[in-house]
Amino acid sequence: MPQPAPMTRQELRAALDRQPRFSLAPLPTPLQEAPNLSRALGGPRILVKRDDLTGLGFGGNKVRHMEFVVGHVRDRGADVWVNINLPMRYPSLSNNARISGSAARKGGLRYVCVVPGGGNKHMDANRLLLDLMGAELHLIDTEETEEVHAYTNELANRLRGEGHTPFVQPFEPRVRPSGVMGYVNAAMEIEEQLDALGVREATIWMPAGGSHGGITLATRALGLPWQVTGVIYSDRATYFADVLGWTNTAAELLGLPLSLEQKDLTQIEGYVGDGYSAVTPEAVEAVRLMAEHEGTILEPLHTGKALAALVDHIRRGGFTSAETVVFVHTGGLPELFGFADEMTRR
Repeated sequence: MPQPAPMTRQELRAALDRQPRFSLAPLPTPLQEAPNLSRALGGPRILVKRDDLTGLGFGGNKVRHMEFVVGHVRDRGADVWVNINLPMRYPSLSNNARISGSAARKGGLRYVCVVPGGGNKHMDANRLLLDLMGAELHLIDTEETEEVHAYTNELANRLRGEGHTPFVQPFEPRVRPSGVMGYVNAAMEIEEQLDALGVREATIWMPAGGSHGGITLATRALGLPWQVTGVIYSDRATYFADVLGWTNTAAELLGLPLSLEQKDLTQIEGYVGDGYSAVTPEAVEAVRLMAEHEGTILEPLHTGKALAALVDHIRRGGFTSAETVVFVHTGGLPELFGFADEMTRR
């Protein structure tokens, strides 16, 4: 099947501008050189897209996601945002819960979050931040999916009975594609920033997920000579992400004349360790390398594992010194403080 002609940046931006949106992040985020890290690894030119600096609620990639979600929520006239804390294998609240809460409050909505297994969740960084925001946490005992969903639906119905219009985030089909849209926008920022540096060809390296799907979609739509690599940071049985489905739904919503196939999404495995919440020695080394050489801080579960994969790839000769790699720093920094024991050098 013939591929459609590449769109212009203006055409793709116009497609995004037709979507409901609510500004949350100071954009564009910086694209910074990492010369010390590159030199230490004897590798390619490394640039870091600082999406940890998206500002809202300690920042991260989900702030871009939420711009399109909040726009949709406000268009629907919702006044209460209901969420479910993503299931974790460690006793903390998720980045999803934190950024969704931040976005809800910035958008003028009450924020309610159901926390499965809530009795085991201590006052970690994300929970403290949500407390500061005035989030209403429902700490329930069960972690069974059907029971959690039943509780959440009952809560939403109770809110409706009180005269509210709830937006129930986990059950809304536009949420994940909205995250993809946020990174279509990020890809255009990166292209403009690389243009200013005189760089055309590059490898984009980042954690896998909807953000990875968004940059891949924009790369295809604009006909960019980029290789976009997403590093899988969790065993698939624990954390399943339908990146292809989310990305193609976003393309449909944007009215783009293309869809992706699984082969279009480059995702690499082998850096998960024992699971999503496992801190691997390679991730610890990667976080320390970035901190020691560039003063830029990562966390060990997402960006740490993604950088560990990049470090391994460079050491195996996967890049020449003439190539350029853009490492997308997707944030998640409050999680770092829950792993002080694992991260501290003995």
